[in-house]
Amino acid sequence: MMAALVTMLSICVSASATTFTRLVKCDDENAEYVDTVNSETKTVNSYKIKVRHDANGTSNSYTNHFKAIAVKDRKQKAAKWLKTGGEYPMENARAIITGTAYYLKMRGNTNYNTYEGLEEFVISGYFKVN
Repeated sequence: MMAALVTMLSICVSASATTFTRLVKCDDENAEYVDTVNSETKTVNSYKIKVRHDANGTSNSYTNHFKAIAVKDRKQKAAKWLKTGGEYPMENARAIITGTAYYLKMRGNTNYNTYEGLEEFVISGYFKVN
């Protein structure tokens, strides 16, 4: 019963979220941001995009920087340092609107370089625009 519930829950999450797994740099605060491969179109007017991620191969202790980008004009609509391990919103009532497709850009926190000696690591997770 419990296994069926977990499976059903994971199917629901994957059906409404866009997943990503990307190698990011963390050795320079001016490091180039990496794009998610896919985008998602917003159909609900909540003015936010929710992001959940983990920093794989690290202590998973530091925030990482994310930008929400509109596909149509490739302009940044929101940006935020987000904690790992939870689902957190990126909000902008003037810019994150329905009918627009969004993708994310991301980079790693330089603390992973300073305190863990890493130059890069993998960020994996998902984002939901609705």
